[in-house]
Amino acid sequence: MKLIRKNNNEPARLSLWKAQNPDKVYDDLDQGIKQDIRMACATEQGFLCAYCCKAISGSNTDTLNEHIVPQSVDASRTLDFTNIVASCTTDKQCDRAKKNNVLPITPLMPNCETDLVFQLDGSVKGQNKVARQTISILNLNNKALQNDRKRMIVEYFDEEDDDEFFYCCCVKKSCSLKTVVCLSMRLW
Repeated sequence: MKLIRKNNNEPARLSLWKAQNPDKVYDDLDQGIKQDIRMACATEQGFLCAYCCKAISGSNTDTLNEHIVPQSVDASRTLDFTNIVASCTTDKQCDRAKKNNVLPITPLMPNCETDLVFQLDGSVKGQNKVARQTISILNLNNKALQNDRKRMIVEYFDEEDDDEFFYCCCVKKSCSLKTVVCLSMRLW
């Protein structure tokens, strides 16, 4: 999980629509405004899923608008752009696994980058109880995702002669979030 700094630059059409429809909720939006939100979130996230860091396009084919605080938990935040991130549409992980659960650690919290540690085998280790709960809720240790991460690490290691990467993977047996995000952007 990579820290997301919401820029509060919500799409203009969303701002206008909210001003004209103060009593409406997210489900009342038309698909064009939902796409504007999806693209704005994907752009500010560097086109990476908010949870697993998998590459996303920003289109509705592989990206969805994810409410950090679920709509069912706080209906007043369904149109709050600072509560929406872009998530991948992968079955049984990320948003599709989260459903209406409240996450103990979110990508809007700085500790998301330190409490989740990527292992050489592609798994993610939680440094504390809330990190382990977050990993479980989002299903970030499913075999397919672990295999994808491991493949990226192996491909990177085969291509690069990087002392820092060698130290992280061979001595510490884990990788920094920076290394994994770099791999996601290059190889996913």
